[in-house]
Formats: sequence, C-alpha cells, structure tokens
Amino acid sequence: MFDQDYSKRVWIISIIMAIGAIIMDIALLMGEDGIMKDTVWMTLPLTVYILYKCVQGLIKKIKEEKGE
Repeated sequence: MFDQDYSKRVWIISIIMAIGAIIMDIALLMGEDGIMKDTVWMTLPLTVYILYKCVQGLIKKIKEEKGE
C-alpha cells in the first residue's frame, strides 16, 4: 500500500484513521479490560508504523505536486 501513487485525500484519511486507532489504543491501555490491554502492545507499534508511512506518503505527494 505504501508504495502506490495515491491522492493527497487518501493519505490524509489514512493519517486520520491511524491517529484515531492510536487514541483508541491509549484509551484501552488506560482501561480495565485485561485482554484488550494485552492486544494494545501488538496493535500500537503497527499503528505508529502505518502513521509514519502515511505521513511520508503525504509529504512525497506534496513534493510531487509542487514540482509539477
């Protein structure tokens, strides 16, 4: 997914979704449900990686459009 040529809108939506998932993970981490707390340690690093790659993709797309 990260090597494709998507529009800025797709990158922005992906960033918003990743931020939402991080917020949800943090909320689950502060909660009382033990099973969900255990899954946070698997999903949080993945979500942070997705956020990082989406920000890189957005920056790349902006640079491409600026160069044209």
